[in-house]
Amino acid sequence: MFKTTLENLVEHLQEDMCISEDSIVWLHSGVLGLGMIKEGVETITEAFSQVLPKGALVIPSFTYSWCNSEVFDPLISECPDMGAYGKVAWKDKRFKRNSNPNFSISVMDQTSDKRVEKALTLDQTKWTCFGDGSVFDQMYHLSQDMPGKIVLLGGAHNDVVFRSTFLHYVEEKMAVPYRYRKAFKSPQNSKEAVVQLVRFMTNNEYNNENGKSDLNYSFPIKERYLKLGEDLIKDKIILQSPFGYSMTKAVSIVTLCDWLENKLKKEPGYLLK
Repeated sequence: MFKTTLENLVEHLQEDMCISEDSIVWLHSGVLGLGMIKEGVETITEAFSQVLPKGALVIPSFTYSWCNSEVFDPLISECPDMGAYGKVAWKDKRFKRNSNPNFSISVMDQTSDKRVEKALTLDQTKWTCFGDGSVFDQMYHLSQDMPGKIVLLGGAHNDVVFRSTFLHYVEEKMAVPYRYRKAFKSPQNSKEAVVQLVRFMTNNEYNNENGKSDLNYSFPIKERYLKLGEDLIKDKIILQSPFGYSMTKAVSIVTLCDWLENKLKKEPGYLLK
């Protein structure tokens, strides 16, 4: 059985995936592809801590709390859907979690000026999941000045070549016709709400939102990402390297977002292919 150790994971991230010490990394993680993790899932955090001595690691700690009319507390709300690593890593004292009640993130900031933690945990990140001022918007702009990467490790999202929550940020920016912005209210205060880009689940839902029916899509809407993967490889945007039982994948945040924006300008339904 393949064994993941701190040493071979650090070497893989630095040498194979070309992650520099000052990068900001958005990580989607799996563990099945890592085989036996010698020191447990905490090895992943420690590896990135060593790889990013002047950078930051950002992980999803999504709870979808207000979607389900549940109270959210960044200090105690569990995120059981985030996998074996994500559901426990946010509790590490090296991470700080923001207050978005549906799509919270946790950041381990090792940059000297602390601007990453400040940008990603501002109160404004609480009120929008993917729009202006959201965590994804903040990371995109931070990545203009420091190397920003989306990394898929350990078999994360291995049903396709590539997918990431980050794609919804570009979809909202481009106002794709198969999603719409929906407000989810706090179960404790009806005056507070977070705005999230959601899929149209039925034709009636689309008609009610737009007052017309002109989509040639099947409902419920579901992005397939098949053409996306093919084109990322063809255009040499994605870096792939084997580790354990899966391929680790990395893309530049700015390159991906700008590239996808152009794709959606030409073909709004591109991600449905």
